[in-house]
Amino acid sequence: MNFMSKNFDLPENMFYFHNTDLHPLTFVLKWDSKDKFFLRLLNRYMGNVINKPDDHSLVLSVPKMNKYFHKFIPAFDIKYIEDCFTLKDYPDPTKYIIHDSCLINYEKNDIFDCWFHRKKSWIDFSPIPKNILNYFEKDSCYNEILPSKDIDDLCSQASSNSTLDSKKSKDIDDLFSQAPSNNTLHSRKRTRMPYTNQEDYKIVEYIVKYKGAFKVTGTEIWRQMEQANICKIRTWQSMKERYIKYIKWDLISGCKKYPFLNENDLKELRQGLKLEVSTDTQKEALKTKYYEIKTRKLFLDESD
Repeated sequence: MNFMSKNFDLPENMFYFHNTDLHPLTFVLKWDSKDKFFLRLLNRYMGNVINKPDDHSLVLSVPKMNKYFHKFIPAFDIKYIEDCFTLKDYPDPTKYIIHDSCLINYEKNDIFDCWFHRKKSWIDFSPIPKNILNYFEKDSCYNEILPSKDIDDLCSQASSNSTLDSKKSKDIDDLFSQAPSNNTLHSRKRTRMPYTNQEDYKIVEYIVKYKGAFKVTGTEIWRQMEQANICKIRTWQSMKERYIKYIKWDLISGCKKYPFLNENDLKELRQGLKLEVSTDTQKEALKTKYYEIKTRKLFLDESD
């Protein structure tokens, strides 16, 4: 039977694309047919389809039709999805790599650590030029994937010269707001790099662990968090702003983003942020605000 003609409402044809923590697996479709067949299929069975590759996405394409290329993020044969449904498991993804889509040869465990377990990002396996990598490693702040364009720019700079001259240093300074220095703790932690899920998790975990739900409007818990190096490249002001302005709205939707929270933890965090409401009017107002924040974030992501 043709894969696209299967009845996916039947139990034997069902398969859910999430990891062991129930986080949706992320995909990018560089090919689709039959009126967005795979897009609807992945979305229906818990997969998250995005427009541009990120540090944990699996890019899907067709070998003979593939026009996708990336230095660090490979493409995989769309047949991988078919075989997931057939086997009711995740087969070895290395057998599905479209080798002319990327310069790097990945091992099975590398791909699963990145895409499935989300312990590493694609850039963790990437041969970043040593002079650039060392530039950031000295302060342990090089732990987030850079946008592809920025990586390409930095790599092309490095290939033309083995050392970073003053102009190249300035370019990197502009990208990271301020490059790492040993002058002060504050100067080392100034950054425009977006927060990762792992950083959000660490912030929430710390607040729960040290009973700080009702202290988040002050400064003490945030200064302690910075001193404990919870988010290595963030100031306490930045982490506080992140929690109050952004993480706050994730807590409204329940434990979907933070499955490690139990109901009591979640309720306490909401109370500390004055999110526990009772009237229908209050609930509707919070719901409206939540979707405004999400829509604005989606718009900004798509405009990048």
